[in-house]
Amino acid sequence: MDSLIARRLAIVTTTRCTLRCKLCSNFMPMFTEPEDVPYTEIIADIDHAFELFDRVEWLQFVGGEIFMNRCMADVYDYCLKYGGRFDKLVLMTNATLIPSKEELTALSRYGKKLEAQISDYGELSYKIKETCEAYKSAGISFQLKNYHGSAQHFGGWIDNTRFADSGETEAETQKRTAKCSQASNGRNMHILRGRLYRCAVSCFMSELNIIQPDKRDFVDLNDGTVSIDEKRKTAKMFYKHPVQACRRCLWSETDTGKLQRFPAAEQL
Repeated sequence: MDSLIARRLAIVTTTRCTLRCKLCSNFMPMFTEPEDVPYTEIIADIDHAFELFDRVEWLQFVGGEIFMNRCMADVYDYCLKYGGRFDKLVLMTNATLIPSKEELTALSRYGKKLEAQISDYGELSYKIKETCEAYKSAGISFQLKNYHGSAQHFGGWIDNTRFADSGETEAETQKRTAKCSQASNGRNMHILRGRLYRCAVSCFMSELNIIQPDKRDFVDLNDGTVSIDEKRKTAKMFYKHPVQACRRCLWSETDTGKLQRFPAAEQL
């Protein structure tokens, strides 16, 4: 069978966050009982991922705020066993929590394979100085992305929280979403507690019961009754058709200039 490569594979490790951003692209404030994913489930998701994919370009851990889950030092160490199967380990933080010494030690083992990104939300990122110093002291390079003031990254955020059904036929939705940046550029697949989705929107809308995904919209990584070959076929078809979330998502319009941009990280 042809090889299966994930361009970006994000594993959700927590639905807890230190901020309550009203336009959060992952809809974190909507989780009424946010929680950390246990270590055993995270490493099971990692094992399943590398059973399914031959190679991953970007392996990413996301939340919520990833540093809220304090089991992650062990997770980073565990991922080293697959170090030859992914190109980069990508982390993003909002600079409200300082990584622990154990986390910094584990991350420093990745060297240039690690891409650490810090979202700077101005006054909200109140630990940004300490976070940068912690990375520097551990010999970890990082990038700062500005999300406050007049020169915000990507011009600010969009409002993708309305969830209104487009009322389109599948053919109309397919035409509209064919050039969605999540599909055409990032192919940003997400795993949360044993389910692989084609993007963050499909993942979190499904988990919040905003939509009921079709069977073809996700892969149940824990389902032992379905062969790896069948799971790979489903994953390979993710970007050949729209999923249920596409009917309620505006990401396909982000490159058209039609969507209003809002200041990032406005709090509820």
